[in-house]
Amino acid sequence: MRSETIDQRTIDRALEGDKEAFGMLVRANGSRSLIVAERILRSPEDAISAARKFFVFTYTNLKKLRDLGIPELWLMQNLVRVCGDVLKEATKKGVAPPPCEFPKDLAEAGLLDTIGALRVAGGTSGALTAAKAAADTTSYADASAKADSRARAAQLVAKRREAVRRAIDCLPFLERTAVIFRDWDGTSYLEVAEILRVKQDDMRKLLTRGRKGVAEMLTPPGGFGQEALGGSESRTSLTAAAETPSSPGLPADSGAEGTAQLRQADSRGVAVSADAGVQTAPLDRKAARELSRRRAECKKLHDKIWLVAGGELGPSEIVSIMAHVRQCPECANLLRTASAVVEAIRDAATLEDKPLIAPEMLWREVEPLLVK
Repeated sequence: MRSETIDQRTIDRALEGDKEAFGMLVRANGSRSLIVAERILRSPEDAISAARKFFVFTYTNLKKLRDLGIPELWLMQNLVRVCGDVLKEATKKGVAPPPCEFPKDLAEAGLLDTIGALRVAGGTSGALTAAKAAADTTSYADASAKADSRARAAQLVAKRREAVRRAIDCLPFLERTAVIFRDWDGTSYLEVAEILRVKQDDMRKLLTRGRKGVAEMLTPPGGFGQEALGGSESRTSLTAAAETPSSPGLPADSGAEGTAQLRQADSRGVAVSADAGVQTAPLDRKAARELSRRRAECKKLHDKIWLVAGGELGPSEIVSIMAHVRQCPECANLLRTASAVVEAIRDAATLEDKPLIAPEMLWREVEPLLVK
């Protein structure tokens, strides 16, 4: 959600000491500030405290708003700073929210593969209205079956949205804040970089780590996308190996076993069996070097593939990466998984959030605290 627009005349009146004009600013930005603060802090009490402190800080620093081309960025920048201060203070006092644990029943649900069910049920808007009543020519049995299918899909979608929100809650502070602003709030990643006071490259890293973290929590071993995320071999790195399984020295139908062998190929270019460490057919040196080169190329692109899915790269970079993805099944699998994760995160944002208290009530709490 976005804040209501405040004109320069209102800001000028607030600069002159007009508290009612500042009250208009609080009312216009109160809902968004409360919602964002609660998302970041995971505590209603801390969110209200942060919102109060944020508007008091804003009042004492209103002069900085006069020359800002996009004052909303400055406001959100300081809201994040205040949220960080509130979290540190709560941690020191021992009253911070307990460490987040992602529920096992949600982790085992494998909810990323409900993207297809969501589309069948009516798209990602959350309304689930596209699959309407069957046509007059459809039999009652078929209509009933479709209605049951839509109902099951709706249940899966609701569960996945809950799982995504819980997963975001469990991300570290900066990664959580980056994902909230970019994927939930719809802020451009360049603006999010300004809000978090980080460089663009660091912003990309935060988004990638955050999305990977959500993917890891949502994807059980053997579930949808787990092979692209590294499978059970690496539940924390989320980095997929990207060798071609049908390379010389491996069985023609190698599949996952062949990939495991390639991952364990030693420096001499000898493929090693995944189960007993037994050497199999030696790899041709030229083929081994090609595998090593492709592995290195894929690893360099893994993080960028997450940014392709999120729309944070320019056209030239996307063209280059997609040229590789079309030739690499493993990277193509990673792109499908990353796209499903980003779509699931953004779909969860379609649930309507309501502010903890009305902006008018927030203003009543803030007004007595204002000292020029």
